[in-house]
Amino acid sequence: MAGGMDSDMAHGEEVHGNFRGHVLPGSIFLALGVFHVVSALYWKFFRGGLPTCGWYPLDIKVPIPRTQRQVPLTLAEPLVVLVAGCLASLGELFNLDHRVPTWRFLYNPDDGYRTFFMGHMNNYQHVLMYASFAAVSAANILAFHARRVVTRRTGAAAVAVDADAIAQADCATPEHPSTRAALVEFCDGLCNASRVLAFGIEFLLLIFHLKGGAVERRVHLILAITVAVGAVAAALVLARPKSLGARLCLGWAFIIQGTWFVHIAFILFRNNPHWKGPMAEMMLPVEIAAHMLLAAAFVAALTVSAGLAAVRSSVRLQYDPVDREAHGKATAVSGDDDS
Repeated sequence: MAGGMDSDMAHGEEVHGNFRGHVLPGSIFLALGVFHVVSALYWKFFRGGLPTCGWYPLDIKVPIPRTQRQVPLTLAEPLVVLVAGCLASLGELFNLDHRVPTWRFLYNPDDGYRTFFMGHMNNYQHVLMYASFAAVSAANILAFHARRVVTRRTGAAAVAVDADAIAQADCATPEHPSTRAALVEFCDGLCNASRVLAFGIEFLLLIFHLKGGAVERRVHLILAITVAVGAVAAALVLARPKSLGARLCLGWAFIIQGTWFVHIAFILFRNNPHWKGPMAEMMLPVEIAAHMLLAAAFVAALTVSAGLAAVRSSVRLQYDPVDREAHGKATAVSGDDDS
């Protein structure tokens, strides 16, 4: 995912990839991480529980102008990732720097296509990295539609958020309730397992992606480490899909991978003189540690803020007579309870 257009020059030696090819995937991973953190907190504190699937449905409908119809955004996350992955793959397969995009051939035409073309092997590695996350989104979409059939629900309601809702959704009909429950569990497991596989593929390809000067090798080694952290976090979600801690760890892993991608672009392609000095790579662990700490502080601050907001909302609904009357179901605290 390290960019893969044509090679740029920096630090007096050839550097593979370019600025845009690192910033774009980094921005996508960063946005995805923030979305996962915010969504996990929203579903946990304000919707009664976490979805057991591998993504977060948006329970929002957008009205279509001049019509009575509304478009649900339930599948917004997997659709955006799927489209981004497909477009990024096409950007690797075609050289977009020319007026007419040209195909990046894998085999060298100069020797009758008998050997690999060295300049394009990077691009094909990137294609597989992007395609693996696009495949995760495709699996999420297919699993969601299968879940709709099994649970006989539509929209975000098809993604149950607690055990009672799962029981009601899967076993409300007399036809094979155990089979329905097993299918729902399989759909959720497929979504979460496919993400572990995508991180594993990305890690494997990055390990064989290490080349260039000392700084370039080290920044991509650190990137591979952040991907390994993401794989571990995704495995935790697979094992404990209802764990808020596991979900937040996954969002945090997405964030640090995204911010480090962007940081790599500025290290390699902005001709910073301090990265040309001897042993400059010794500062790289300091910088990734700062990324990790700042991302952790961001996640912690959001978690505390969301928790306090949920508590205040609960207290307000419980004690405010106006809200109690408006909602009708809030629990009133009588004077006898205080005595």
